Amino acid sequence: MKYHIVTALVALSFVLGCKDAQRADLDRRTVGQASDADLSARSAFEFLFRVGGQTTTEESFTIENTIKEQSFTLISNLAQQEISFSQVDRKAFNETFTSNESIEENLTVLANGTGLFVDLTKPARAGTLTILLNDSPVTGYTITNQRVMFEAGSVAAGNSVVARYDHSITDYILMAPPATDTLRVSLNSQALSQDLYAVSGQTLSLVSPPSVNATLTVQYRRDEPMVSRQNLGSSTLQKSIQVFYNDAPAAPDLFQFSQETGILEFVPPPGDGTKVQINYILNEGDQLAYSLASAPSSPSQVIVKDAQSQELLSHSVVDRTLTIAADSFLAGREIIVQYKDEIDITEGLTLSREPDAGSLRTDFDPSRCRSGNGLAISKRSVMVDCETDGPLEIRFFYTFTQNRTQFAINSVTNPNAGIWEVYYDGQKTHDWRRENNVIFVPATLDSATEVLIRFIANPGTVKN
Repeated sequence: MKYHIVTALVALSFVLGCKDAQRADLDRRTVGQASDADLSARSAFEFLFRVGGQTTTEESFTIENTIKEQSFTLISNLAQQEISFSQVDRKAFNETFTSNESIEENLTVLANGTGLFVDLTKPARAGTLTILLNDSPVTGYTITNQRVMFEAGSVAAGNSVVARYDHSITDYILMAPPATDTLRVSLNSQALSQDLYAVSGQTLSLVSPPSVNATLTVQYRRDEPMVSRQNLGSSTLQKSIQVFYNDAPAAPDLFQFSQETGILEFVPPPGDGTKVQINYILNEGDQLAYSLASAPSSPSQVIVKDAQSQELLSHSVVDRTLTIAADSFLAGREIIVQYKDEIDITEGLTLSREPDAGSLRTDFDPSRCRSGNGLAISKRSVMVDCETDGPLEIRFFYTFTQNRTQFAINSVTNPNAGIWEVYYDGQKTHDWRRENNVIFVPATLDSATEVLIRFIANPGTVKN
């Protein structure tokens, strides 16, 4: 919207008259009324002014609504998506074992054709076996593999004995089956080559018993299927798919996308530990609603047409929202929208002058406003709150008082051939200055102050 301001000055008057100082009645006459004979016969002239003059003026503000034109490209609602994962998301394990196992077991002495014996549950490490009978050590025995043969008289058949010994561990039960190529084994912080151990399910077996009190460390990730596919959704724009392995673009032949199922499949699956990122765009449906720059003054008069064919398109408008009919939508279509914007003035206007008290009048008609509070006036400021179809013209009529600070005495032909005197309200003053025939007075004088300017000159120096 825009507005125009027109100001007209109707009347302006500052000069009250002139006075002949040589006449007792100080005859006051408007400058220029004295005849040539009068001026040549007198040498002293007085010119009377008032500092403030009252002016009647008229100002007009015209507010017009303008024709708006906007263009849009019909698009679908597209959403940028990202999926990031890594094959190392599979749970990792770090387990530590000791090579010794201390065993204490209760055994019953048995007899066979060769003598009395007990069989240990596990092989005992050499020099670690102790046999107790009634809490007393048994000394007469020999051990072969896991069988202990007692000497005659050291125990009797049916005796219960306690066997205490250390066992060198070669089989270790892991918490989960290791994934292929993820198992790392070390003994006393030294890595073991793969020919020194074997894995079956969750069991790790060493080929040879480790040294006494050795520490076995096993690191691996759980045996889970490698990530080989991602469900992106069937509304994914296939050409928008970008795949990155370890931040580098993956070759197009390393993945396949099915528009029907929305599944992105990796061929083959990314290697263990690979960081994978997928960028793609989803088409979430046609975008039918578009925002206008301003509210149309008449929604029913909004024109929407194809930019190429000029075909008129079906639509609806509510406030500043334009909605294209579904049967008029075509992704990529360029459209043009034309409408008159609504006039809704909420900013202030400024009058050229401050009106004299009680003098301001206006022809503003508040019935033109569909809504709003109308006019609010304070000194020179006019706040217009009016929603209308427009155009809207508002005229203001008022008087204002204007102070003058200079007075030109054009009747004096030779301003330097005489004496000048100035009086404020009858009091002579020196608070003034002159340039040729122009007298300058202070701007601080009250508007009601009368300024009397006297010029005493030789005959012929003043003209009408």
